[in-house]
Amino acid sequence: MKRNPQPSAGIVDSQSIKTTGVGGEERECDGQRRPGRKRRLLADTERFVLKVKVHSAKLLNYEGTKTLLQRAGEQFPRLSHLWLDGGYRGEDKGKDWVQKALEWTVELTSARPLAAPMKSSENRLTDPPAPSGLS
Repeated sequence: MKRNPQPSAGIVDSQSIKTTGVGGEERECDGQRRPGRKRRLLADTERFVLKVKVHSAKLLNYEGTKTLLQRAGEQFPRLSHLWLDGGYRGEDKGKDWVQKALEWTVELTSARPLAAPMKSSENRLTDPPAPSGLS
């Protein structure tokens, strides 16, 4: 069975990326300073990466998701459903914003949606496996 290049459902997740000691900004998270950047990912249900945005770690998760998804409807016209992790609850954050602005349905998950390795469109792994216990 062939994979449809225009998915109808997607998964959004983020990953922290450490930067060198010279560059990168820090953000406050749970009372800890976190240096680096965030990589925000939109993947299809087979975990193929559809879109990636990299930004400062200072940008809040739901704001980073907005930048990732702003033009996703144009790029992926069949996309109409997303899975997000539970951190995207709240008014105008994640789930609420996607439903209002993009008119897509959203399901919140209790675990990291993309804990398993992701594949690029060339079918190569682009991320190392997640630590055990997260999948």
